[in-house]
Amino acid sequence: MLNRSTRLVVRKVCNWWPGLEWEEIKSENRIIFPDIRNDADEPSEIFFAHAQDADSLRAVEVAWFWIDEAALCREDAFLVAQGRIRQPGYPHRGWVTGTPKGQNWVYRRFVEDRDNWSAEKLVRYGFHTWATRENPLYEYEPEYLATLGDSYGLGTDFYRQEILGEFVAFAGLVYHLPSGTFVQEPPGLYDFVRIIAGVDWGVTAPGAIIVVGETRDGDHWLLDEVVQRGMVTHGNPGNDWASEAIRLQQEWGIDKFVADPSDANAILGWKQRGIRVEGANNARLEGVRQCQSIIAGGQFRVVEPSMPNWISESNQYHWKTDNDGNPLEDADPAKEFDHALDAWRYAEMELAGKQKRPARSYQG
Repeated sequence: MLNRSTRLVVRKVCNWWPGLEWEEIKSENRIIFPDIRNDADEPSEIFFAHAQDADSLRAVEVAWFWIDEAALCREDAFLVAQGRIRQPGYPHRGWVTGTPKGQNWVYRRFVEDRDNWSAEKLVRYGFHTWATRENPLYEYEPEYLATLGDSYGLGTDFYRQEILGEFVAFAGLVYHLPSGTFVQEPPGLYDFVRIIAGVDWGVTAPGAIIVVGETRDGDHWLLDEVVQRGMVTHGNPGNDWASEAIRLQQEWGIDKFVADPSDANAILGWKQRGIRVEGANNARLEGVRQCQSIIAGGQFRVVEPSMPNWISESNQYHWKTDNDGNPLEDADPAKEFDHALDAWRYAEMELAGKQKRPARSYQG
């Protein structure tokens, strides 16, 4: 994502200024401006980093930062970046941008209850939205916006989110998460009787691995996720889904992976890498009902900093609607915003159908 969008935009902006000298050092993920220097005769520079691991952002001192697609990052990435804008002699600023996908941490931190903020807080934290139609590029292609309106449905929740840039609580959500669902970290010491990982394959579309732990008291914890696009299922050690599975297994002691059974070749490839994996129960509506029952039972917890993609999807995952826009709750959910949720569903169906093993101690 960094290379496909953010980095390309920064290069384009650098080229807008006549006479601006800049040099990109790709191997170090930096852009240097040799003619723009501070009092110590050091050139200004921009460096690019992946924000999924917030701790990787700590060893810097900057004048400003920009986090793109912020809703797909953990909130602690923003908190760490905010603490690093300490370079002396410059106005200190930070920006976060992205599509308003569900009422996530960005919404809660910058939008929710904003009308009751103090005047001082409103000055410190600005909030701006732009509708797609305000992009000047579309002045030359107005029929494209009309086509999007036809596809998304004028006035629908998806249209309001994607075209108008609004934070939307989707009507007809499949999963309603009660207060107390989200926690900041797993318990320091907890007895898990099973830890299962669900796998939804993806190469061009995003793939996902979701790690679910069940305690001997019957609590279900969403512990970790990997959601990525562009990785092959296996055959490229160190940069494939099999390598991610091995890493997660070593970190969490996963008992078994259950994967979308539609790709038997991927499952076989994982088994040849020594990964304990089976085809998942892919009964979609039955699986959704099982996930709903876990939530309704009041024993469902999500480690919020570790699950940004799952949270984003759960805020948008909705039932199909009839011609009048009414949710059809006896039909399958709409087939969108579901990669992490499908992987979670596979894990829950496995937990629902298998015997527990003796409890063990997990140190978080």
